[in-house]
Amino acid sequence: MDGNEIAVWGKQYLKSLIDRTTMYRLMLYYLLALFAVALFSYFSAVSLLWSTAVLVLSSWISNRLFARIYGAVTNLESVFITALILALIMTPVMFTDVVGSVTLALVAVLASASKYIIAIGGKHIFNPAAFAVVLSAFLFDIPATWWVAGNPALLPIILVGGLTVVYKLRRFDLILAFGVSALAVVALTSKNPIAGIETTLQRQPRRLAHAVSDRRY
Repeated sequence: MDGNEIAVWGKQYLKSLIDRTTMYRLMLYYLLALFAVALFSYFSAVSLLWSTAVLVLSSWISNRLFARIYGAVTNLESVFITALILALIMTPVMFTDVVGSVTLALVAVLASASKYIIAIGGKHIFNPAAFAVVLSAFLFDIPATWWVAGNPALLPIILVGGLTVVYKLRRFDLILAFGVSALAVVALTSKNPIAGIETTLQRQPRRLAHAVSDRRY
């Protein structure tokens, strides 16, 4: 095969691989890739590991508890997805920070609870991670910090992963409308439109996958 044939074959194989992979599995791989890069580029790998362990364990235990109470079938991949999203947007804490660790655990429990309590027809209404961090801001005065937004090492993973998720969802129209609307609002409300747009282009991709993913996670 010549170069063009190899490129076409590779493109078709990649599309087939994405289509064969479930949305849950694809999101899990994406978040694991982000976490792996963040682990080696974050200023404190220990705090990130500890915080993630707290979130994963709390999510798993609370999810099993709520699933048993409501007699629901649980999805283990969804548990890890929610925990990893929280780990990437909540400020990591050290194991010596008891209050911070307990707060993270409670945030994970809130996320799990929302999947079962705030639901219609067995489907939750809100994104569990987003719902939990909003409550965290009001109840504990600890909002999501999106600390990953300041990590340029994650940008390539975010862009590639975000576009892969968009392709899987077949929602390029949504991402286009989201991007154009965001840039238009920034341009109209910023004192310096150019600087505002530059800042948005640097930060907005971090929120892309979250914006286009559905509420099941």
